[in-house]
Amino acid sequence: MVGEWDLVKIIQYNPFKNKKSLYLSTTNSLSTCLFYILMSNSFYNVWIHAVFATKDRQHLISLDLEEVLYPFLYDEFSQLGCKLKIVNGLTDHIHCLFMLDAKKSYAEVMKQIKGTSSHYINEHNFIFEKFAWQKGYAVFSVSHYDVESVYEFIKKQKMKKESLEEEGIKL
Repeated sequence: MVGEWDLVKIIQYNPFKNKKSLYLSTTNSLSTCLFYILMSNSFYNVWIHAVFATKDRQHLISLDLEEVLYPFLYDEFSQLGCKLKIVNGLTDHIHCLFMLDAKKSYAEVMKQIKGTSSHYINEHNFIFEKFAWQKGYAVFSVSHYDVESVYEFIKKQKMKKESLEEEGIKL
């Protein structure tokens, strides 16, 4: 048995450096050793579920608009360094599940996404009236364990019968 203050050699594959590395620990706790191994580099895995609505909850997002808006949003998230896993919604609001870039705040991302997308819609006259998003939005952090269930929730948006307010209570 290894004593608390004995040095323990641990050879562990380090996925961040793609090589084996030697680590020394003054404890016999494997979890402590693994913590130090992983924390020698930065690791960032922040998933965000964002919901935002059209101004005054107008029903402006038709299927035709979705066909141009959703690919635009994928490109915008990508340009911001965020991986958009899914976007879907109804005629008055949309849901996005994305991995937040380590150098960005969710507020920066939402401001950019909402601003550029409304500008894009209006600039190309995809609808007859002026398009705008509501001022606010909702963001929820998502555990990596729950990413797939949130993905499925967003994927099934068009089949639901709840209002955005009822949905918000559940979230």
